[in-house]
Amino acid sequence: MLADVEDHNRQLEEAGIPKCHTHRLHPHEMEYMDWVAAQVGMPPVGAGVKEMYWSIYKCAGEVGYDCYRDLWDVENLTQ
Repeated sequence: MLADVEDHNRQLEEAGIPKCHTHRLHPHEMEYMDWVAAQVGMPPVGAGVKEMYWSIYKCAGEVGYDCYRDLWDVENLTQ
């Protein structure tokens, strides 16, 4: 397992990807979801769901990832 982690880190470094993005899936999230589905005997994600996912991803990118959902004023929340 350690050899796999070291290989993964080497690939990130060669691609110029910072270590803080170690767990980032983009742009391979659909491949990952299909892999997870296969591990539990489920069919891969359908083309329609993939298209919807990428449409939402694109929209969030255009709006800004910090503003595409409601923002909460955490300091002033009451319990």
